[in-house]
Amino acid sequence: MGFALFVVGAAAIGLLIIDRSFNLGLPIGLFQNPLFWFAYVALLALSTMVRFVRQQTVLVIERLGRYNRSLTAGVNFVWPIVERVAYTFDLREQVIDVPEQDAITKDNATVTIDGVLYYKIVNAKDAAYGAQDIRRAIINL
Repeated sequence: MGFALFVVGAAAIGLLIIDRSFNLGLPIGLFQNPLFWFAYVALLALSTMVRFVRQQTVLVIERLGRYNRSLTAGVNFVWPIVERVAYTFDLREQVIDVPEQDAITKDNATVTIDGVLYYKIVNAKDAAYGAQDIRRAIINL
């Protein structure tokens, strides 16, 4: 939020300086007006700062390449240059179909095992940094 206020303040100061020094009485088109460009840059910066996170979703934020925080549902703010969304996780229950496997029982009989796994992510930080591929790690259990 501070970055957006900085840009808006710089736009106001820039408009005052330009208005006093370049006031020649000539009409300025919309795209030639410096206030338009300052407002455009301010809105662009603000649009990259605001993140809307859906219900049952978590975004893992990294600041300068290190874990910073997890964003939950609602409106959140992210610093445009220093922070990035590293991972997105769905908090609803997920289903994994385990491929068939042959196994030998205690009495030396061969059986085929087929299964379905249900899992739910509870901690987004551990899910992001605990394993490289969480679905494969769950299947290999």
